[in-house]
Amino acid sequence: MTKFRDNMAVLCGINAACVAEYLWERVCFNRYSEEYVTGDVYWHRVSVPTIMTDMNFLSKDQITRAIRVLIDKNIIRKDILNEDPFDKTCWYRFTEYGERNMIRGEA
Repeated sequence: MTKFRDNMAVLCGINAACVAEYLWERVCFNRYSEEYVTGDVYWHRVSVPTIMTDMNFLSKDQITRAIRVLIDKNIIRKDILNEDPFDKTCWYRFTEYGERNMIRGEA
């Protein structure tokens, strides 16, 4: 069963809310790993094909659009922070606004 926060679904749509929940769980888990921290910001490094594997009910285009919506709505930030210049895997973090919305939507 896939879960998402109602307030995020209203704000961004169901697909984006599902992707936000996916990233939120992993960013929160990464709080225990110094590998994914820059300053006091926690990141998650993941590719769209990996998200597709975990969320096989969404297509590549749906996930890509959901990520774009989350970025456009100022919920998440995306960057490439890899040491290897040929590694284009993206890193994602929540903005303060995004964190507030995720915390507000917790039941």
